[in-house]
Amino acid sequence: MPGALVSGKWPMATRAGRSKQSACFPSRKECAVARLRPEKKHAACDGQEPDTVASAQRRRCLVDGAKPLANASHGRFGKGTALQTAVASIEALKEVGVTEVVLAINYRPEVMINFLKDFEDKLVITITCSQETEPLGTAGPLALARDKLADGSGEPFFVLNSDVISEYPFAELIKLWSLRWMNHQNMINAGIYLLNPSVLDRIELRPTSIEKEVFPQIAADQKLYAMVLPGFWMDVGQPRDYITGLRLYLDSLRKKSAARLATGAHVVGNVLVHESAKIGEGCLIGPDVAIGPGCIVEDGVRLSRCTVMRGVRIKKHACISNSIIRWHSTVGQWARIENMTILGEDVHVCDEVYSNGGVVLPHKEIKSSILKPEIVM
Repeated sequence: MPGALVSGKWPMATRAGRSKQSACFPSRKECAVARLRPEKKHAACDGQEPDTVASAQRRRCLVDGAKPLANASHGRFGKGTALQTAVASIEALKEVGVTEVVLAINYRPEVMINFLKDFEDKLVITITCSQETEPLGTAGPLALARDKLADGSGEPFFVLNSDVISEYPFAELIKLWSLRWMNHQNMINAGIYLLNPSVLDRIELRPTSIEKEVFPQIAADQKLYAMVLPGFWMDVGQPRDYITGLRLYLDSLRKKSAARLATGAHVVGNVLVHESAKIGEGCLIGPDVAIGPGCIVEDGVRLSRCTVMRGVRIKKHACISNSIIRWHSTVGQWARIENMTILGEDVHVCDEVYSNGGVVLPHKEIKSSILKPEIVM
């Protein structure tokens, strides 16, 4: 049964937009590609017959490109971003009937599976891994996962970039599969593809660029098509862009699924709180905050424009803004975290410590203030 791939490796323009986006579609026997103008995002699709496309709702999904947290100091933001955005994309895939997701990764598959296990059970969706032993570029992971994506039925599958967040117009891609739009100019790849399994025959199991080696071949055969992506789009591979992407995502939830957002006297603006998180008395949370599973936010805490990931504990009267707090970290009482501070997994910030843009790698204890942006190894 074919499916979908979510990848974090394909190069993208780092920009957000609310103007109309578009998607690409290969011909009825080929592939679909997401494309984007500097102000317009595009998704791509393969023009198959409508009845064949409808069956695509039963396909697998491949999520590719999660990177180790250590890479946070080298440009791209790393594994945490890929996983958080993968969750949003998998939710959207589930809505169009995808039942199996394959994570195409190159680092510690057990971490990915453990992170997504509860999510897998909740959505009743199967999540497995396809692991690279060497970097395979942006197309090689497709060849590596060939047996997971193609079963001989000819059903198309999605391919997604896990460092990108958008409104995920999967239903629109399926409906527009047979329209075969083309000749879009000056577009940027938006990292959302709908591919026919025949595309796999064009990809060798070696480091390969889907943008530079595979798509030009399909375009030369006049089998590559695009669709303007609706709503917002954002490459969230950088921390600051991740916070912007969170704001855009929460804005979209407000319009489409407002009931999922938190409400109450302690909430300002758009806030997303996992049902298992606990919020203390006298807190003020928002705008643009996401709080993950199992988090504990004690009394008097102030949160704004930040993400608090699974298992974090924020102690009394701490203040966090414009920052990312990763799994199982602790922020002490009266601590102040701001200016794009990033705490890696299992970081413990002591009471009354101030961080001004610190990037702290995993398993550290921060006993003194970080007065200017720096990486704490």
